[in-house]
Parts: sequence; C-alpha cells; structure tokens
Amino acid sequence: MALARSIVTPKKNRTVCKVLNPTNAGVFLKRRTVLASIQKISIDSVTVVDDNWSDMQDNTERSVSLEGQLESISQKGIKLEKNSLKDEEYRQLVGLIYQNVDLFATGMKDLVGTDIVKHDIDTGDARPIRKRTSTDDEGNGKTSRRNVGGGNP
Repeated sequence: MALARSIVTPKKNRTVCKVLNPTNAGVFLKRRTVLASIQKISIDSVTVVDDNWSDMQDNTERSVSLEGQLESISQKGIKLEKNSLKDEEYRQLVGLIYQNVDLFATGMKDLVGTDIVKHDIDTGDARPIRKRTSTDDEGNGKTSRRNVGGGNP
C-alpha cells in the first residue's frame, strides 16, 4: 500500500482521508483498521515552495534545451505532442512537466511507503452494508465483490 503525507487541520483530532487502491484486486477493510495517523508538526519542518514560475522557466531554458527536456520526460513514459498548442504554450507545458518530472511514478517502486499505520474509523453502532456479487462495470461477465459504504466520511 502506498501512502502520502499531507498537512491538514484536524477538527477534534479527526480529518477526512481518501484511500486509493492502485490495483485491480478488491480490498476489504475490517472495522477499526488503522489507515493513517495524525501527528503534530513544527513549522520549521515545512518547506515553502516558491511559485515564481517565470524564474524557474528562465533557469530551465538556460540549462536544458527543449529537446533535452522532452528526452527526460519521455524516459518517464510521458509522451507530449504539440497538437494545437502555440509554440510558447508547448514550451511552457514541457518546462512545467520537466520541472516536476520527479513527481511522476512509472511503477509501484516509485511510490514510497511507510511503516507508520494508525487510523481509527468510528462507524458507531452501524452495521456493515453488504451487497450481492454483481457483474463488473466493464461488462466482461466477470464477477466481483463490492463493498458499499454509507454515512459520513
């Protein structure tokens, strides 16, 4: 399972958490399964990112050519076509993706995990909602079990 870090403002030590299953296999979570933990952080541990795009763009243009940027991007499996973009728009798009190419994952090995897993989903006295096995959305006749949730996140 891959996890991400996020800065949130919890209310009563709780916050909303979205869960992504990157596989085609169904995953069923038991009640009180720990998914995440909330920890206090120091303002000193937060890195501020300067969003001054024009400075980054100018530095990128000086150090790496458009062809070099496209080569680096294509190594991550990203194919960019100009299509109806103007030359400047295409150059800006390539520059933006090149500046953030380290954010793109090419496989599960690029998604780092953690051994810290602690989260409590309080469902109160609610009983699990069960649904019969049904055909999947792709219409290929295969059956799958689906877990249908209700209530507030």
